Amino acid sequence: MIHRWIRINNNFGMAIVLKTVFMLIAYLGCSAFEAIKFETYYSFLAGGFVLLLGVVLKSTLVAIGEHYNKVVQTGLFIYGVIYFCAKQSGVDTNILISIVSTACCGMFSINFWHFSDPLIQNTD
Repeated sequence: MIHRWIRINNNFGMAIVLKTVFMLIAYLGCSAFEAIKFETYYSFLAGGFVLLLGVVLKSTLVAIGEHYNKVVQTGLFIYGVIYFCAKQSGVDTNILISIVSTACCGMFSINFWHFSDPLIQNTD
């Protein structure tokens, strides 16, 4: 697994590595905050499921590489709509934190599997 991080760093630079690591840290931070503050583990479970789904669907995540920008923008838009609707309907804070951490895991999976695949080359 470490060779994938090295590949991202060598081909795309430290900025992409830091962006990807930040998403993983955000997931862990949201989940830890929820576990400490609300004593629930929805974020861990939802995020873990999304990370597992990313591993299972990694070939699909790599295949959408030519549409990477559109996929990320669409995913973040959908996340914003879901979060806004949940916030307006009065959903509990721990569920909102779970939505944020699930979105972080989804973006992490897209970034990590896309940028670490040997078929993806940096054209810049």
